Amino acid sequence: MARKQVGAGRNDKLRLSEDRFECYAIVSKLLGNGMCHVFCQDVDAVKELICFIRGKFRSRNKKSNMVMAGSLVLVGIREFESAQNKCDLLEVYDEEGQRQLRANPAVNLTRLDAATKSGGSARNAAEDDVEFTNDVMFETMTTTTKEEGGTMETTFTTSAGETVMFDEI
Repeated sequence: MARKQVGAGRNDKLRLSEDRFECYAIVSKLLGNGMCHVFCQDVDAVKELICFIRGKFRSRNKKSNMVMAGSLVLVGIREFESAQNKCDLLEVYDEEGQRQLRANPAVNLTRLDAATKSGGSARNAAEDDVEFTNDVMFETMTTTTKEEGGTMETTFTTSAGETVMFDEI
């Protein structure tokens, strides 16, 4: 490593939320180009925001501030925008910082943890239980096409001998 990087010390002081526009979030998806989706714990609910990763957390400083899906971060909501669905990354917590933050009684992350386990406030766990079935088996398919007055009608015959119209499939 280069000589000027050897003496670079790390600040072990835990940064807490100091403003109403600073909130704790968990990264849900990395988008690329310095952006990611985060679940942010707001005063009234947990919502999904687009987070912009600042240059401080990129390139040379990326090693100690790795942003991954599931990382606990501190974000600053952009108060100057009319639709407040964008935020900036302010702090990335490592394992020690996460442990200290969860032990702090002034910080409540239970709603944020519950929302990320269920997939967010917009999704429901019951939506993941969808099962698609195809009851009609077309092992040997015979196609019959009729043209009458400019319209075309197509029927399929299944292996069981049933005739199915193309519109019914």
